[in-house]
Amino acid sequence: MEVAELDREALKERTLAYIEQMRLRGAPYGRYRYAEGMPAPVLYAPTYAAMTRHIYGELDGLGDRERREWIGYLQSHQDDDGLFRDPAIYGQQGYAGDPEWWGRRHLSCHVVTALTCLGR
Repeated sequence: MEVAELDREALKERTLAYIEQMRLRGAPYGRYRYAEGMPAPVLYAPTYAAMTRHIYGELDGLGDRERREWIGYLQSHQDDDGLFRDPAIYGQQGYAGDPEWWGRRHLSCHVVTALTCLGR
């Protein structure tokens, strides 16, 4: 199928359904897994979920409680220096410390964008 032939509405529906499938049920709102086999949330996942849902105009229907919980979750990862850190990423084999080329500075740019999408 050519890209031009792609049904944009179907793509939107499939994308949003996948994002919703990655949301952790029974946890405060805004916790997302990065992939189906992951048992716990990773900070990149809710940032991408917020940005994607914003692009599709799907954050407008978010309730106040869900929005606060999502924002609170993202903000809970902010260090005293203003940058964001995901403990699930640091300490994994090969990623000890804070690799400058993709570490907290890279993550922080994404989180700030997601917070902006969420109205914070």
